[in-house]
Amino acid sequence: MRKPALYVFACLLILILAQSWWPAGAQPPGEVRIGVLLPLSGPDAIDGENQRRAFEMAAEDINAQGGIKSMGGARVRMLYGDTLGRAEVGIAETERLITRERVALLMGTWHSGVAISATLVAERYRVPFLVCNALVDAISERGLKYTFHTVSRTSQFAGDSGAFVKAIGDRTGKRAKRVAILNADTFFGREVARFWRRLLPEQGYDLVTDVAYASPSTSQIESILKLRAGRPDVVFMSASVADATMTVRQMKEMRYWPELAVVAIGGGPSHPTFVENVGELGEGLFAVNDWFPSIRRPQSKELNDRFRKKHGADMTGNANTTYAAVWIAKDGLERAGTVDGERLRQAIADTDIRTGVPMFMYDRVKFDEAGKNAYAFNVVAQLQKGSFHVVHPVRVAVATAQWPVPNWDARR
Repeated sequence: MRKPALYVFACLLILILAQSWWPAGAQPPGEVRIGVLLPLSGPDAIDGENQRRAFEMAAEDINAQGGIKSMGGARVRMLYGDTLGRAEVGIAETERLITRERVALLMGTWHSGVAISATLVAERYRVPFLVCNALVDAISERGLKYTFHTVSRTSQFAGDSGAFVKAIGDRTGKRAKRVAILNADTFFGREVARFWRRLLPEQGYDLVTDVAYASPSTSQIESILKLRAGRPDVVFMSASVADATMTVRQMKEMRYWPELAVVAIGGGPSHPTFVENVGELGEGLFAVNDWFPSIRRPQSKELNDRFRKKHGADMTGNANTTYAAVWIAKDGLERAGTVDGERLRQAIADTDIRTGVPMFMYDRVKFDEAGKNAYAFNVVAQLQKGSFHVVHPVRVAVATAQWPVPNWDARR
């Protein structure tokens, strides 16, 4: 072998050995690497890309303000793993981000099934994982010490939706008694329906109809016929954008509307695309989610306006929760002053944020012993004149709820 070739080979060998012996979690000088798991291709790529934009915007904002000051101004860098929405891919990408990219902590994953698997991998490597856009309660109910759930969970969606209907009934004197569940037969849909079945009777409602439908749906006519037969006062619904769109359109075609209202939960019915799809047909529909751009909270409008100017869309569909979570991670990194896994985990466990950027959607950020954000909560918005306006709770509301919502024949 000629000397130049031998020299190149030796350099490459040294580089490979250096990478292979680089301690887990160790970061390049002046940089803190955060791994993000999202569906960036496949059927949910639009949602994944929307959240990726929020991750990048948060990193840019933190770096513009001096990075992680306790680490000499180290810049935050996001590295991504494309899960395709599949647990087995999420596992492989988690391994890659930890062992090859040497990330200090992980975030994601949007799909709850992916989160359940990926957090187990992170636990094995002792890498903190902030679950900021997957909602199933089981994620933070397994005694994992490195997993932190920043957002509201499926049980809260179920409980908060029922509590809203009770509260507005008490305020107006027009109370719901008979209720129905219409849920997508998906992981999230099944989980929230499970909590509805338990919590709605505890809240004093008679559950008269319980309908699960295959998603994506080709028709909701059979489901609507079952709802009509049950004569509920309120229909509680979980659905994707496409399923929610079809449901509202076919309810109009069949001239069906429950006695008081439809209360939908999650990102699908509150997504801007759903609003565009249904137009005036969606007037009066209630949506339960953890945040809406119209909410009366500090910096919410300014932050959403900046995101909209940059990307042409509102900071919804979990873009809000991902943006907030990067700032929660930043707080933990600042207090830890290191990327050592155990010390960083302890710093995140000790989080107690009461001021600053995350207050655009939280009253406070503090994790309980299970790793759940004890102050995560949901709000309710109503579609009024083509936009969602927060109507509950009153302390963050910007509009008054219309209750009951008129049926199709009474609408103009």
